Amino acid sequence: MAKLILKAILFITIVAIPFNAVYADDEKTEILQKENGNKGSNKKPRTPSKDIIYCTYGTGYMELTIPAGVEYIDVTLSQSDCIIWSDVVTADEPRISIPVTISGEILVTCNTDTGETYSGILNF
Repeated sequence: MAKLILKAILFITIVAIPFNAVYADDEKTEILQKENGNKGSNKKPRTPSKDIIYCTYGTGYMELTIPAGVEYIDVTLSQSDCIIWSDVVTADEPRISIPVTISGEILVTCNTDTGETYSGILNF
């Protein structure tokens, strides 16, 4: 019995703890800022506002903080002006799976059901 316990402890020390440590370092959080539309006829670029969404992400997943009053968010990931993935995040399910093959600098755009747009850059 003692040998079995010793083997279990050895397994956890050698395999399980380092495995979890590798994936814990993978997680990142970025702030997605709300975009304000252009006002009037002048062609000023969109400016960020104080409203934000926190985006926590890593290999194969993404989780967003859902602003109050928002039921769902259409999420689009783009690279070099090409959409590479899209899905919907809901207030009930703010964590979604994303392709594990995504790499590099990615533009994330979030369009809420209330009409707001948030965006930011993720680095995979």
